[in-house]
Amino acid sequence: MNSLERIVSFFFLGLGAVLSIIFIYVLLQYSSLTNFDSTDGVALSSELVSGGGFSASKGGGSVFRPFVSYRYIVDSHTYTSSTVNLSSMVGSFDFYNGSPAWAERRLNKLVKDGKVRVFYDSENPSTSYLDNELATEFFFLPLAALVLYLLGFLLFKEKLRIAIAREDDAR
Repeated sequence: MNSLERIVSFFFLGLGAVLSIIFIYVLLQYSSLTNFDSTDGVALSSELVSGGGFSASKGGGSVFRPFVSYRYIVDSHTYTSSTVNLSSMVGSFDFYNGSPAWAERRLNKLVKDGKVRVFYDSENPSTSYLDNELATEFFFLPLAALVLYLLGFLLFKEKLRIAIAREDDAR
């Protein structure tokens, strides 16, 4: 098998492995976040913000997300935050973007009559977020990993089959 073909197939397999590791890492982080306690809070401000990014399941292009600044009380201590979604808590995976209509629906679900439901870490109450739903785009990671695995495997398998056939013909 040609070394370039081997490199390309291993590249696909490696990239698929990296995406799988990222998916598992984010899933583990998400599972710890879903065990947060909750309390009622007050929205200090709420609006839609636009920014860069890509949203495969929400049409791509210019994206919008709800922004909420809020205050909440835990054990007679007052905290403020503007962390809205789980994906921003898990790292740089801010998949939480969409169309203006989608973002408006999310904002209306999060803020009702100036009140919010706050999920906070009982060990560190200053760590909080509002939306405990995981974005749909998160599940594109394992799908992309599977596609890359299959591409790498099929390319490697086909080239290996051709190489074995050539070796058999040479005998």
